[in-house]
Amino acid sequence: MRRLNVPATLVATLLFPLVTTLLVAQSADLLLEPSTTVGTAPAQIVVDEIADEIHVLHSGSDRNFNGIVELDSGDVAASWYKLDRSGRVIDSLDFGLFFNSYPVRAAFDFKFNGGTLYAPIGGAIASYDTETMTVIEQELLDVPGSAVTWDEGGESLIIALRAPDFTSPGRLLLFVPELGMTIGSILAGVNPADGIANITHDRLGIERYFLINEGGGSGDASLTMIGVVDNIFGRVNENPLGGGSSSAVIAGEEAFVLLNQEGILRVINRTTHKEIDRSPITIDDTLQAVDVAVDSEYIALLARGGVVLVYDRDDHTLIERRSVPTSGSSIAVGGGKVYVVGPYSEGGDPTIGATFLEIGGGSGTLVTPESPSNVWHMNDQRIVVVGDSGESGWWKMINLDDAEGSTSGSISLASLNSAKMSAFHAPWGLLGVTDGTTLIEIDVTENGSSGNTVWSSEERIIDRIVAGDQIWLMANYPGDFAPELGYILGVEMETGVEHGDLAFSISEPYYPIPALSEVEGAWAFYGVPISEFGQSDTDLRYAEFHPNLFEGTLGSFANHITRGAPEYCPEEFYTMVTMSGTHEVVYLDGLKGVPVISSRTPTGTSGFDGPRASSLAPCVPAIFCGATLTTTYGGELILHFDGNVLDRQELEGRGEGIALLGDTAWAANVLETDSFSEPGTTVTPATVTWPPGSVTENLLPEQSLSVRHDRSTDELSIRLELEMVGEVEVQLIDMKGRPVLTPESYQAESGVRTMLLTTRELPTGTYLVTVETPEGSAVRIVQVVR
Repeated sequence: MRRLNVPATLVATLLFPLVTTLLVAQSADLLLEPSTTVGTAPAQIVVDEIADEIHVLHSGSDRNFNGIVELDSGDVAASWYKLDRSGRVIDSLDFGLFFNSYPVRAAFDFKFNGGTLYAPIGGAIASYDTETMTVIEQELLDVPGSAVTWDEGGESLIIALRAPDFTSPGRLLLFVPELGMTIGSILAGVNPADGIANITHDRLGIERYFLINEGGGSGDASLTMIGVVDNIFGRVNENPLGGGSSSAVIAGEEAFVLLNQEGILRVINRTTHKEIDRSPITIDDTLQAVDVAVDSEYIALLARGGVVLVYDRDDHTLIERRSVPTSGSSIAVGGGKVYVVGPYSEGGDPTIGATFLEIGGGSGTLVTPESPSNVWHMNDQRIVVVGDSGESGWWKMINLDDAEGSTSGSISLASLNSAKMSAFHAPWGLLGVTDGTTLIEIDVTENGSSGNTVWSSEERIIDRIVAGDQIWLMANYPGDFAPELGYILGVEMETGVEHGDLAFSISEPYYPIPALSEVEGAWAFYGVPISEFGQSDTDLRYAEFHPNLFEGTLGSFANHITRGAPEYCPEEFYTMVTMSGTHEVVYLDGLKGVPVISSRTPTGTSGFDGPRASSLAPCVPAIFCGATLTTTYGGELILHFDGNVLDRQELEGRGEGIALLGDTAWAANVLETDSFSEPGTTVTPATVTWPPGSVTENLLPEQSLSVRHDRSTDELSIRLELEMVGEVEVQLIDMKGRPVLTPESYQAESGVRTMLLTTRELPTGTYLVTVETPEGSAVRIVQVVR
C-alpha cells in the first residue's frame, strides 16, 4: 500500500481514552451519557452520516442453536436499536426471528427509497424502513443469505449464500430490489460473508464487487471478485462498436467479432480491449457475412450464397474471393484449406457434406452424414463436423491424412440444425452440444462416443454456446412476449460446475465472446447483441469473475472487509480485511486494477481471541493515513498503523462490530462473560487524540526533510534541505507525545544539513521526528528497529 509521505496537518501522540459508562434509561437526565446499554449480543454497527445516527444490530441468544425463537427456553430474538450521536436510544425493534447466519452482516441504504435495511433473517432477505423501523417486505428474496452488502451505486444487493456443510464453495447473488430480479449468481469461495461494492476501474470503467470468503480454517480464505461494464469498447477506443454480431472467434489474445449488420469485422485485443491496427476489415456491402474462422495465417469469412473471403492474418489484405455450392452455415480454416458446411442449393448432391477450398488452389468435397451445421479445424490435419439428420444428431472427426483414423458417433440431443447450438474446444478435443436445456460433452478422439451430460437446467433455455478458455459460455434466449432477463452462463469444461450467470439484457439475445481479465486466474467474457437486435452504436458489454482471489495467501478465517478514505487524505482509499485465524489485518491495493496484498499488521492476539472487525481511525492526520481501529474477540480495541500496533485498550466484553461517525468510533461488545448464552449489552464509543503541538499550517515541501534509522550503527539520520537562514528546532517524540531526544536548536544556513542522533538508549518502536524552521514545519515517522 502506498503510504503518503506528506507532512502532517495534524500529528500525533496517540492518547486513546475509552468511555464505558452504561446508559440506564431512567430519566432524560441520563440521555447524554456517551455509552449505551442495548440488546443482547450487539454484533454490527452502521452509521447514518446523513441523519447523524447509529444503527446497532443484535444477534440475540439462541440457546438450542436451532434457529427458532423459543422464549420459554430463554431465547432472545435478534433486535435493532437506533442511537443518536450521544448514545441515546431513539428507537428499537424486536425482529422476533434470528439472523440466518453468524457473523451478522446486513446492508443499509440511507440514500435511496427513504432509507432501507436489507437483513438476512428468518431464512430470507427482508427489507425494513430505517426511519420507521417497520417491515417493508418480509421475504424480499426467499434465500437463506448469510450476509448482504448494498451496492453504493444504488442498484443491487450482493448476497452471500453459504453451502450447508460450511466446507464447500458458496455462491454470490446480485439482486436488484427495484426489479425484484436476481441478475447474477456466481460461484464463491468457502463460507462467503460481507463485501464492498462499486469499486470502479479508473481506466476501463469496470465496476468491481468484492466479497470475502471466510474459508474453512486452512489458509483458504479468499475474495470473490465480479467486474462489469456496459461499453468497454467505447471507453477504450472512443468510437462505437458497430451493428449486431452474427459470429465471433478467438485466436490467442485476439477476438474477431463479425458485425454483419455493420458490414465489418473488428479485431480486439482481449486483454486491453483495444482494437488492433488495421482493424476493422470492411466487407463488401453487397454481401452479408454469417461466420468467421481464424488460424495463424488466414482469416476466413463466409457470406450468404456460399461466398468465401480469405484475408491475410497479418496485414488483413484480401487474398481471394471464391464460392462453394451451398448457402453455408459454418466455416473453418487450417492447413492451407478452408472448409464450409451447410444446406446445399437445389440440385446439389445430398451425400456431399463439406466443401474444402485450397487457398490459392483447387477445391474438393468430404462426405459426411446429411445436414451438417458446424465445422471446426483441429491440429494435425483434422476437422470436426456436427449436424442433425432429422431423427438424431451426429458428430464426425475426419482425419484428412488417413480416413481410417476418423471417428464418429451419435448425439442424443435434437435441434442441432442451428449452427450456434454446438461449440468445440480444439486443445482438448472436446465437443459441447446443447438442445437448450441440457449440455453434453463428447471426446471426439473416442470413436462411437455419445458423450456425457454435464449440465442441465429447468429454468434456462440456451440458444447459443461458445467455447472459451476451459469454460463453456452459454447465452439463454429471453422471452419474446414479456420482459425477461437474458443471461450469459459459464460452465466449467469436464466438471460441469456452473461458475455462474450474469444478466446482459432484457428481452434481447446476446452473443458471448471469451475475453481476458488483467487479474490472473479470472475468467472474463464480452457480450454483444446478435445481428437482429444490434444498432450502429451497439455496446460491447464486459464481465469478469474470480471465485477465490488470494486463496492460499490471504490467511485463515476472514471476518470482515471494509473500505474507506480518511478525512485528511480523501484521495487515499484503504481496504482492510480482518483475519481472526491468522491474527492480523491484511491491507489490499489495486482493487481497481490488479489486486495485490500490500501489507499486514499482526494483532498480537491468539487462539479464539482474534480480530473481528476494522475501521479507519477517526481524525487521522495526513501522515497517519491508513491508521486503523480493530476490535478483537478477546475484548480489546487496537490502534495500529503501517504494520505496528500503537495502542490497545480493554473493552468490557468481546469486541465485534465497529463503525466511525465523525470523530468517534463505536465498538460493539458482544459478550460480557465467557458464556455465549449470556447477553452482552454495551456499545462503546472510542476517540483518538493525536499529539499536541504538532499541528502546523505552514508545511515544508516534502523533499525538505527525510529521516532514516540505521540499525547497524543504531543512529538516526535526519537530512534537512532549506533555502532560508534561521533557527531550526528538531525533536524526537514517542507515540504518547513525550519528547525522548531534543537536540539543541541551531542557526541553519541555506542548503543541505544532515544530523546524526544516537538511539541506542531508546526502546524499539515507532517515533516521530518534528522539525520547526523559518520556512515551515514538518513531521516524519521513523521506526527504531534492531
